[in-house]
Amino acid sequence: MGTQNMLPIEMLLKRHSLLLLVLVLIGLSACKKDSGSGMEVEMVTVTTNEPANVRLLFRVDSGSEDPMSNLNINDVEIYENNTLLTSLESQAQIQDEPGEYVFSTMLLLDFSGSVLNDEDLDQLKDAVASFIELVMPDTTEAGFRVKEMGIYWFNGEEEIHPLVDYTFYKDTLLTGVSTIIDTMSTDFSTNLNGAVVGGVTNLVTKISDGESDLSQSNIVNMVLFTDGIDLAGRLTEEEALAEIELLTNQYQLYSIGLGNDIDQDFLQKIGRNGYEFVETSAGLNTGFINMAQLVNHDYQSFYALEYCSPKRSGQHVIQIRTYMDDKVGRFDADLVADGFAGGCVIE
Repeated sequence: MGTQNMLPIEMLLKRHSLLLLVLVLIGLSACKKDSGSGMEVEMVTVTTNEPANVRLLFRVDSGSEDPMSNLNINDVEIYENNTLLTSLESQAQIQDEPGEYVFSTMLLLDFSGSVLNDEDLDQLKDAVASFIELVMPDTTEAGFRVKEMGIYWFNGEEEIHPLVDYTFYKDTLLTGVSTIIDTMSTDFSTNLNGAVVGGVTNLVTKISDGESDLSQSNIVNMVLFTDGIDLAGRLTEEEALAEIELLTNQYQLYSIGLGNDIDQDFLQKIGRNGYEFVETSAGLNTGFINMAQLVNHDYQSFYALEYCSPKRSGQHVIQIRTYMDDKVGRFDADLVADGFAGGCVIE
């Protein structure tokens, strides 16, 4: 499983103008990742808020199958311009409560004729339900109101269609899956390339909406399922992949392909964070369960760190160092502290 390095910010700003205003306001500038010994720590986003609050969303990968899910603030050191900040100065906290961090998953399903009119449609519905059961927490479990999911589908038409809009409630999603019937689509073609672009647009909107709240960190995911190739011809594969290449590592993309009619190379490029091939419909449940485990692994690898900066103006370099057992990781990021003032509190 790999990750995507952040592309030059000018490319993203040119494509998605709404993000430009947000990034200017928070003073985000270029950043880079670095690795220590045995642990890769990758910066995702840096945002700032009055009076001197700095929020960093980052991902920790120890190189093992088990995610780094138990990192706490005592395992982290914060440096500004190579000077270690004390706990009194920084008031640093790992933020993982509802309202501080949202992990959004978009499940995008192929409902072309070959899927809806297959006698094994019920197996697909059961597999999707298994995915939901594993990824989404119950209302009494940790992660409720941190994880949300929406279910969308596509056929040969230009736009993707909502089945269930984003929700924190597992039961709402499962009820939506139970409503899937073989007559819900009248266009039996497959607009796969257009669905990829529509899914990316949906994710970009989610990030844009979330960034209006600078006290919240956001990760968005797309899990796409198909049993074939693009037949509609509305967009090319190159156009679909170009949209994906614009996305930073704040976007996690996965794909599941069923049967011999798919283009595995193309689906692997779509699922840059994970791809599952299912040979027959009898393996759908296993494929969706494997994908759910991968999504959960990635969820546990992200951390939102917030601290108070002692800087009051100018440009500076933040360095975050993480320690776990015998593993060390770090990353650097730029900080613009113009307008910072006293009174910062981390809640």
